[in-house]
Amino acid sequence: MEELSDRATASLEPQREIYVYGDNDQQSNQAASQLREAGFESVSVLKGGLTAWKAISSPTEGSAEQR
Repeated sequence: MEELSDRATASLEPQREIYVYGDNDQQSNQAASQLREAGFESVSVLKGGLTAWKAISSPTEGSAEQR
């Protein structure tokens, strides 16, 4: 969390859509706030974190088969 804004600013465009998840919703909301304060325009929080994402069978980076 301490380096989140710096790392994001160095590698992502401010207009890019960003989806944030953490160990809990409080952590996710805190991260989203930091990114918005750093100038990112489209930041969304995934409620329930990665567990919720996987529960609806959504892909995670690197887990989808390449065709």
